[in-house]
Amino acid sequence: MLETFPKTGMVTGRPFRTNPDYYSFTLEWARHASGCTLNKGQFIPWETFWEFNRSLGQEEAENRKVYAETQDWKITYKGLTAFAGASHWQFTAYKSVLEQFLPFDMDKPMGQVKMLDERMNQHGLLRLMVSDPLTMNLSNTTDYVRGKAAQTAAPARKPLFRRLVNLPPIRKALLGVYDTIFKWYYS
Repeated sequence: MLETFPKTGMVTGRPFRTNPDYYSFTLEWARHASGCTLNKGQFIPWETFWEFNRSLGQEEAENRKVYAETQDWKITYKGLTAFAGASHWQFTAYKSVLEQFLPFDMDKPMGQVKMLDERMNQHGLLRLMVSDPLTMNLSNTTDYVRGKAAQTAAPARKPLFRRLVNLPPIRKALLGVYDTIFKWYYS
């Protein structure tokens, strides 16, 4: 993809849905590029979508809603298929491209990695994802890695503390506190 698509900033190693604000240039290019086709639809299979988002510790019900309400942009160019919307997560890029955006202010734990996404888009570089997952995310939870064995095993009774913190009102309150702290910390 780096060699075939022109002005490619980054290619992420699996398809997932990213913020459309970060790939607006990619869509604009695809709409006008000779020999390019751009299609909008549900191209990422639910299982692939859910595998990634589940690894982030997200809930299935909310993800089913998001999946139903959003779509993918599929780009075909010179025989290669890609999805619009790369991310700073598990990507490849040319060193010469990345050097244009250095240095980054890394004073916060996650640094300013989203700035790379924004800057590449603003500078007219394509942000693409492969059409089939080549990587897995192991950052927040690895429950899904156990696969079918975990699904078929008899569920163990959760400890009282876990049952309490997962009660909807308590869970909502705790996630609200977590979200607020995260926003304070990263803004």
